[in-house]
Amino acid sequence: MRFRVEASFAAAVLVLPVISAATGCSSDESSSWPHGAAQDASPDSDAMVADVADGSSKGGSAGTGGAPTGGSAGTGGTPDAGGSAGTGGDPNFTPDGCFKWAAQPALSLEQATAQHECVEVQPGTFVLDAPVPLSPGHTLRGVSADASILVANQATWSFGCCDSMITDTLPATPQDNPFHVQKLTLDGAGVATYNVCCRGYVAEGVVMKSSRCSALGIVGRGVEARNNTMQGSAQHTNVPGKGLISCASGGTGGVDEGAAIYSQGTGDDYACVIEGNTIETSYGPALDVNGAWGGIFRNNIVSANSAWAAVSLYGASNWLIENNQISHPNDQPPQPYHPYCATGPAGGHSAGIFLCQDTDQDNLVTNNNTIRGNKTASYYGILSVGADEVKPYFAPRNNTFENNDVFGSNFGCADDFKPGQWMTDGNTWSGNNCEGTPNTGPATF
Repeated sequence: MRFRVEASFAAAVLVLPVISAATGCSSDESSSWPHGAAQDASPDSDAMVADVADGSSKGGSAGTGGAPTGGSAGTGGTPDAGGSAGTGGDPNFTPDGCFKWAAQPALSLEQATAQHECVEVQPGTFVLDAPVPLSPGHTLRGVSADASILVANQATWSFGCCDSMITDTLPATPQDNPFHVQKLTLDGAGVATYNVCCRGYVAEGVVMKSSRCSALGIVGRGVEARNNTMQGSAQHTNVPGKGLISCASGGTGGVDEGAAIYSQGTGDDYACVIEGNTIETSYGPALDVNGAWGGIFRNNIVSANSAWAAVSLYGASNWLIENNQISHPNDQPPQPYHPYCATGPAGGHSAGIFLCQDTDQDNLVTNNNTIRGNKTASYYGILSVGADEVKPYFAPRNNTFENNDVFGSNFGCADDFKPGQWMTDGNTWSGNNCEGTPNTGPATF
């Protein structure tokens, strides 16, 4: 079984000191002031108008300072008291209460996110010296992904465990109150292990690029990733003074191939949701699941990635892989870490969707997955393979393959678990075009 550690320069405009926080790498685990026009003062007396404007001559409160969301509204007067005066907003905050951060010399991004529940990175390119941890419920966002750009510093970044650009703080129940990352570009510069990691987060509308290993790391519950773009994960990068850097760099047990999305566990039900993303040019699969259970991978566009598969499930059960468009090169090498899963009936080749089981220890079984409605093309459109030479049940079982289109593949579908091979277990194939025509099934081997 592979072990992946977590641990990313482009031309920078500003270099910002960021205090590093220990985040660990083990598996598992605004307010708004009212806005509105001031109410009318009491109509009982014209003289009250002056009192309302003053806000204090008859016992009414004086105008107050601006709240973070843009200032307090004035209040109406009464027959006995003048109304309070409305005030202007604080220019350091957005109307919805998010602190505007743009490289203040005395306030690093890490300090800003610690002090404010919401931080909005202003337009510009800013260099991070170390990871930025986000507490549960906090938000880090940009004005837009095109305008607000964070880049990992190649000169200062370390290759330790979980050196993600944005990372969690090891919450006990990460799914209860995830942090949010929105509308940013996160450039790992080939040195940040992840762009975002590891548990209890929601990433939306983010461009994640050039991570050392993966755009997203998932090793716990509470992860959602929607409508993001992930590019160039784990591509080898020449870093001045450090040489050629890859996912295996740093001496911490990593492997050369990365993945745009990497999730690791031992039968842990993380229930992540990965939906509506564009995933391309990763040096490794778009999705590489190593023992994590219970996720959704749906409506994603996957193209021009590399290695043995675009979507790879190893020891992973209860996943829904649905309605994805997958185009994966047909000339990539087979699975390098699990020899029994390296070859199908036409030899060792890459696959669009790949399922593998070669043991049953530590809940590393590949059962009860649903693969539905995908368009997938590679050498093998779908390859489900195991170590049934060792034990007849060491292969993906009780999975459902439904209405998948493998047009454009060299070899449509292949299933290593034959009906009757072990008790009453079996995989269900229906509505697929495995042989190039509708409603044709896989080759079994």
